[in-house]
Amino acid sequence: MISSSGVPDGGNLSLSATSGSSISDSNPDVAYNRSHNEYLVVWERVNQNIMPVDADLYGRLVSGNGAPQGPAAESISSEKDDQLNPTVAAIPTVPGEGKYFVAWESLYAPGNMNIYGKRLTHDLSSDSFIWMLSTSLLDDSNPSVAADEHSDQFLIAWSQPWGSGSNSQISVRYFPQETNTQGDSFQIGGYQTGMYSSQPATVAGTSGDFLVAFSDLTLGLPDKDIFGQLLGNRQYIPLTIR
Repeated sequence: MISSSGVPDGGNLSLSATSGSSISDSNPDVAYNRSHNEYLVVWERVNQNIMPVDADLYGRLVSGNGAPQGPAAESISSEKDDQLNPTVAAIPTVPGEGKYFVAWESLYAPGNMNIYGKRLTHDLSSDSFIWMLSTSLLDDSNPSVAADEHSDQFLIAWSQPWGSGSNSQISVRYFPQETNTQGDSFQIGGYQTGMYSSQPATVAGTSGDFLVAFSDLTLGLPDKDIFGQLLGNRQYIPLTIR
């Protein structure tokens, strides 16, 4: 924990404690739910004690005062495919409750990675299905999720190959907090900004806005640049000058 003045608040927290057990935990992400004053930490776990060896997703709640909740980490997803690179966000709009959304890569087959997601309540019970967010037959990767209280929805972005597969763009999809009807995916970046849009980062603003930032290889140049796309439901009033 880090205090508001930027100094450590107490000692390090042990959230998985798997050293020496042939279990390897990595790639953590964390979100804060102020309605319940808690954090959710998620990560991928490779268990060498189970054959065939694969990667699953685990998570653990941490109270606002820094106390890990429960006796051990809890399973988020243990499907037969490798579950990798999780990302998490929270919408704390329901008093004493709030919802989380965890998105991740799922390795269906070599060269075929899809993005999946799962909505969770504050006690880590699922309130819906595991959702397949991308359906391409190529390697979708690097998911990022943000949550907006104004529009009461999550936004998930990921890198998706296009064309021959040597280029990529950023795919984006909205997912509501309460209902089970996800929005259609749409694309940003790609041919609009360069050749290889990747590594999206997402954050919510005000009034339902989201900003998606990503890197891209500019056409005709050897170096990458950073681009951004603002998304939202703003209404613009035409200005007439007489």
